[in-house]
Amino acid sequence: MKLKYGYIFIPILIILVVFYIYDMKNRKDDGQPGLTPGTGIDMAGAAVIEIRHPDETIRLIKNDDGYLIETPFVSPADREMVDELLSAVANIKVERNLGAFDEQAKVEYGLDAPVYSLDVLADDGSVLLSFVLGGENPGGTGRYATTGSGGLFLLESKEVEFTEIGLDKLRSRAIVNLDESAVTAVECSTNEVDFAFEFDGNAWFMSRPKVFKVTEGWCEGLLMLVGRAMAEEFVPEPNLDELEPLMGGIRFIERDSGEHLITFMGINKSKGVLAKSSYQPEPFLTEFRIEAYLNQAIDDLRETRLMLFAKDQVESVIFREVGGENLRFERDKDDFRITKPEDRLVNEQEDFDKFFDAVLGVSPVEYVDSYDSLEMLGLDPYWIKIEITTSDGGGTDLYIGKETDERYYANIDKSDLVFILSSDGVDAIMKATNKLRFGFARI
Repeated sequence: MKLKYGYIFIPILIILVVFYIYDMKNRKDDGQPGLTPGTGIDMAGAAVIEIRHPDETIRLIKNDDGYLIETPFVSPADREMVDELLSAVANIKVERNLGAFDEQAKVEYGLDAPVYSLDVLADDGSVLLSFVLGGENPGGTGRYATTGSGGLFLLESKEVEFTEIGLDKLRSRAIVNLDESAVTAVECSTNEVDFAFEFDGNAWFMSRPKVFKVTEGWCEGLLMLVGRAMAEEFVPEPNLDELEPLMGGIRFIERDSGEHLITFMGINKSKGVLAKSSYQPEPFLTEFRIEAYLNQAIDDLRETRLMLFAKDQVESVIFREVGGENLRFERDKDDFRITKPEDRLVNEQEDFDKFFDAVLGVSPVEYVDSYDSLEMLGLDPYWIKIEITTSDGGGTDLYIGKETDERYYANIDKSDLVFILSSDGVDAIMKATNKLRFGFARI
């Protein structure tokens, strides 16, 4: 009886072993680009990407700015979304390798009318990856796919979610392609304002309609706001009669003379500002706050802080006064000490604190927009010059000149931008300086 069951068991065992070997052989990966776990195509080498749906073809080509949509219309592509697409395809994980693909079996696998196909080409036209997605398997747990190698695969549904990245997601919605660090000038206007700004390498200055230093961060904020603004909706054929009038726009000029232009076309009360730009091929609606950011009162743009650093950044100070004794003090670890005159005086650290409070906290009470010469204002030569050097090698020179109506003309770094300091502010500087000058002698 035992022998009889043995004869039956042995053939069954052999059949199971053969089936296992055959199944494992078919599961083996054929090593095709983009369908081997842990590998991927060379992203830098992807020069052309062509996607085909049953009712749509999308073609992208690589350019200096990333990628450009060439078909079905010309438009900049969203680089992050293109990278996401390529990465997803390049790192597909195969559920099952079904061996060689028989062209005669296209209908069986739904590959005679694929739901999605993608070709990635290199600069020389060679194919980096060719991918075709067919129908679902009988259980509905995955889809059949093939590559240019002729291999047939079964992919889990989650592995083909990238096919949802269509034209709407691939199209860039940025309104400009701005390198914020390269911008050296900005011109902007609306129904209410007309401003121009220039960057001198260290700070932003208004150049129209008046000349003055712009409050720190305002121009940087504009660059950031516009650089991150999105086209909320594209409007190929806008009806301007339905909009509130809005004139003007923004021009960004880069150091290589490159320009980025945004032109305002009107305001849709419920959707935002309608504009067009040198980056986008169609007009678009974007957020209201761009226009609101530009509509600032001119005096609100003036930089009222003269010293844009703190006491902890100061390395040394020289106080020069015409007709008075010069004073120099330097940082010594966490404290300051007098080094001129001849390091012979002793001061409490709170005396230095009062000096910095007076100098670093001083603000202009008025700007002088026109004058004949610095000499007439007592600034060249000066009455007082305060030279401040910072730990990073930078610094600022504050000049104080002639008195006018119990106030004083002043400027920074001998620039053409002249402002007026209150007598209280200058008195506080002189009082703190004299306290340091007349410290007590060493014992």
